[in-house]
Amino acid sequence: MSQSTSPVLSSAARTYGLQDKLVELGYTSVFDIASIPKERFIGLVGALLGDKAAPFYDLVVGYAHQVTHRFHRRSGAGDVLEQNVQSAAPTYADLFFEAGSGWRNMAPAGALEANDGPAAYLVHLYQLALLQEGDAADDDPNRLASRRPDLEMLPIDDASVHEVLPQIQLVNEILEAGIKKNKNLDDDGAVDRLLSVTRYPNRLPYDHGRQQIHAAQRALDVSVQDVVLGLEANLMRWFFAPAVEAKEDNVSTRVTSAKVLARLQMMGCQLGREQQLIIVEQPHSSGESLAEFYSSNYGDSTLQASSFARASVLQQRTGLTLSQLEALLCKSIGAFTVKMSPNLSTKPDDFGDGTFPPQAHHCPLYYGARFINGGAEEALTLGEGDDGHPALSGLSDDRLDRINRMVRLQGWLGISFEELDLLVTATMAAEGESNHALRMNDKTLRMLGVFHHFQQQYGIFPRQFAAWLHQVPAYSIVPEKSMLDQVFNGGADSDAPLIVDGTDFHYALSTGSDGIRSHRIAKVLGLSQRQFHILASRIAERHGSVSLCTLPCTLDVLSAFYRIATLGRALGMIPEDFCWLVDQLDGNTGAVWNQLTGKPVIADLRGDTLLADDFLSLLSALSVVTIWQRQHGLSISTLKLLLTATTQLRTSGNFSFDAAPGHVHHQSAGWKDAAYNAETGELTLIQQIAFRVQDVVSEFHLPLPSGFTLNGAITWDNQAPEGISIADDYPGSRDQPFTWEGKDTTTPWAPVQFEHTAVLNIPLKGEVKDPTAFAGATSYFRVHTYNYDVKSHIDLSMLFGRGEPPAMSAGSDEQFAFLQQVWEHTERAVVDAASLAHTGIIQVDEDGASISWQKLLEEAGLLDGNGLVVMDDPITDAVKTMVAEQKIAKADQDRTSSALANALSQARQLQQGSVLGLLAHALGVSLSHAPLLLQWMGCTTYSWLEGICRLRKNTPAAQAIPVAHFEAMRELARRALLCRHFSLSSAMLQQLMTSPTSFGFGDDVTAPIGLWEVYLLSRYGALLERIGAAGHGKESDILAYLREAAAESPPSPAAAANSLSPLLGWERDEILAAWSVLGGVAHTLPQIDVLLRMQQGQALTGLGVMQQHQAFQLGPTSSYEEWQGLGQAMVAGASFVRGTGVMAALPSAT
Repeated sequence: MSQSTSPVLSSAARTYGLQDKLVELGYTSVFDIASIPKERFIGLVGALLGDKAAPFYDLVVGYAHQVTHRFHRRSGAGDVLEQNVQSAAPTYADLFFEAGSGWRNMAPAGALEANDGPAAYLVHLYQLALLQEGDAADDDPNRLASRRPDLEMLPIDDASVHEVLPQIQLVNEILEAGIKKNKNLDDDGAVDRLLSVTRYPNRLPYDHGRQQIHAAQRALDVSVQDVVLGLEANLMRWFFAPAVEAKEDNVSTRVTSAKVLARLQMMGCQLGREQQLIIVEQPHSSGESLAEFYSSNYGDSTLQASSFARASVLQQRTGLTLSQLEALLCKSIGAFTVKMSPNLSTKPDDFGDGTFPPQAHHCPLYYGARFINGGAEEALTLGEGDDGHPALSGLSDDRLDRINRMVRLQGWLGISFEELDLLVTATMAAEGESNHALRMNDKTLRMLGVFHHFQQQYGIFPRQFAAWLHQVPAYSIVPEKSMLDQVFNGGADSDAPLIVDGTDFHYALSTGSDGIRSHRIAKVLGLSQRQFHILASRIAERHGSVSLCTLPCTLDVLSAFYRIATLGRALGMIPEDFCWLVDQLDGNTGAVWNQLTGKPVIADLRGDTLLADDFLSLLSALSVVTIWQRQHGLSISTLKLLLTATTQLRTSGNFSFDAAPGHVHHQSAGWKDAAYNAETGELTLIQQIAFRVQDVVSEFHLPLPSGFTLNGAITWDNQAPEGISIADDYPGSRDQPFTWEGKDTTTPWAPVQFEHTAVLNIPLKGEVKDPTAFAGATSYFRVHTYNYDVKSHIDLSMLFGRGEPPAMSAGSDEQFAFLQQVWEHTERAVVDAASLAHTGIIQVDEDGASISWQKLLEEAGLLDGNGLVVMDDPITDAVKTMVAEQKIAKADQDRTSSALANALSQARQLQQGSVLGLLAHALGVSLSHAPLLLQWMGCTTYSWLEGICRLRKNTPAAQAIPVAHFEAMRELARRALLCRHFSLSSAMLQQLMTSPTSFGFGDDVTAPIGLWEVYLLSRYGALLERIGAAGHGKESDILAYLREAAAESPPSPAAAANSLSPLLGWERDEILAAWSVLGGVAHTLPQIDVLLRMQQGQALTGLGVMQQHQAFQLGPTSSYEEWQGLGQAMVAGASFVRGTGVMAALPSAT
């Protein structure tokens, strides 16, 4: 023990063998420990002292009381001795204390042991209470012995007199004592274990470990599931490509990742072990199972459904008030409380076979009490019984099982029964036919976990989240308006409500009833007209016709508008940016967009499941990507510059939409069923021409787009207008696809006016060699009515959508000036006959024939036709081989070979060096970056330079620069921007080119840059920041580690830990622990990123590697000890991170 440690504390430490550990903790006096509440002390040192912490604390507090007591006694005796020294002679008062104030000095007024002190006062009160109870009636059940059984054996000491205890602590201690006595339990831990699996009354089960976890998370303002989510490296790749199966994935990997995600989502609901079991357990059917259900959940095994006919029985067993019971059933004694919106006039697709609109007594079957009614034909009702008391009818064992789950879950979550029923049943609706019985299951817990994350992270409300999962509710509890009306029929325009009638409307129209409907949807969702049209086009791909710009006004369509608009806004994005991000996650598969625009699907997470197949996982992915953006300062506009723009074929779309009020109601040109064969370059589509006129038609012109021909017969989408027929000679000498009898002679006007929209289907085919440079296939169609002309334009290049604006069709002066600089520098360094002659090499062979060295070099593949040196490798051997084939003397061969090799090497250096300098300057990178960027593009310095020189012949001006060059330069600039944004050194770039898999890239490093690649580079930047902050290494060290890890003989766990510990500034033991958790040494950047996340998690929560792994593995099936262990670790971690003051707010008793 340290010399500064008090003897009393040293004695207590020796009793429990804690001498060395006490020094480590830094305590020097018993008062250092006694000043800390017991539970707080245990939380601080529990991990170090284990089970000895509690008894050691009690012993130290006892010693502290003894020291205090002796101090007071000695203080009083010292006064007396001092008086004796000063007295000249003994006196009676000195010899006999009772004669003066001696006894008062030994026990001064107010002291614990004084006659007027707390001990005497409390004893008197206790005896008086017992005396009064003796005079009371014998059947009084509320006696002091039952209320405070601890008083009889309570020692009256400094602690019991002066320590202030919260009332709840006293209650808990008494309850614990009573439970231990009643159940014959040995310790408090056994009580906690019993309470964790006891369900009745409804305030139970109580899981102390779960309470500790929850309180620690609240103190840290973080969810432990969010912290440990990144510990599964494969899962992070899923999040950034949810619709694409990675090549390196196998079934085992995907199964593991799926299980991890499902478990973490379930744990995110913040419920304990037994609470989760109550939600997901199978319903009880009959016999012993049913008796056990009533016993454990309602407190009596003899109960049955009929026992609850009187409402007071259910209220007593559940703790519900009458108003709460009415809210649960959506039924008061007088009437049902659910109503449907009057603005819903068409039956929703999932309404079922019931009468629509439903009668009042059927409305709870669809909203508010849908779960507890379980899909039955009649709702559970509350009314007045024969005895005048509230009574229930329609009860069954199944409904009481559902009531049990709902009542408990509502109490745990703290939301209304209406909101809870909406969340639960929206989840079940998204499950589809697999849950037609409306049963709670693990997807319910997963939904609650994802909802809790969005609620805490983005402030989402239950109704909003439920609308994302399924539909905007068209029902409400009186007197409130439905969410449908609150969203779409609120505000100043409520006098002209939006009626959900299922009829089609043209979302591109700005006038008439269709325009009013479109404007209403845009306005209530805060969308501009452009944003509305973007969303409408996406939704029309699933529900309507994007080529005709039509949508049905249904609940599904309005819900899709609401889902996309509000989800993007919740994530902090404008609609354009959100749609772009969804495009990246979708990967041109349609899977992500189908979830957002159609009916979301919640699926089982299995090895063959993509994240995009499950809406809950898709929400998790969107959140992960959004949080990553914010952490690394990557806005959508920045990401648009960093990601490769992919050319995607849009299978349907609209070219133009026009209208002329009073003449042409509307006319539009669009396409559908587009298909492109990349091998043959054939593009096929059906061009749709729609028009509706309010006057007769005299002319209708539609020339085919240039380069395209008919690919079949022209047809009408529905019935052909009366008197109109397809022209036989179209598109020969005329551009009018239909005609009518007498058109060119007696009847210049179409014989009928179009009361409905007419749609022409025109199948086309053509050849598109390069979609990225596709342009020029344009056309128009023109409708001329009686006295008005409307012309619409068509541009087939719109079929190939891009993630960014298309490349410019004409170059700028700056770009042309750059090309001219390259040409000029290259021209000065070309190898030709004249330059070769200056080298002094022999010009004729032994036969006197002239030698054309330039031609020979070209034939040998050393020079190209532009005078550029082709080979990048050493060229000496190739030159010697070529020279040896010529008829010249041996001495001349050696001299000529040397001269040619030197000339080619110098020319190559001049050609490439000057050009790389120009390129580096243009891209804003160092000279060493330039060749590596070209390599990253999949080309060499020569191949890029040769392509530039080829442009010279056909590029006399900026306008003539080809699109392909723009695309190449755009991609080159993109990679340069990545280097600048993430501070990628040339050394890192070189290693990325040679070993891309070490950084998490695919084998083909030249592949397009996607979200996952940008994520990897951002994490590399974060790793460099960590190394810089640690101050014990540099970038070359981590690159060396990656090379060693990728070698055939990677470093041992100990060697790897020794290498990374100083780089990360993290304890070696923690890294070794990480190896055991991760299943081996980190070999790649994604694996090191997991290590980095563990270190960051420790700083955030105070949890070490093994404790984080414990949190990562914790699930509904984990043991009580595992939950309890994590709870204790979380409490200790929260105290370490936030300070000891946190401990006072943490739960310390049952």
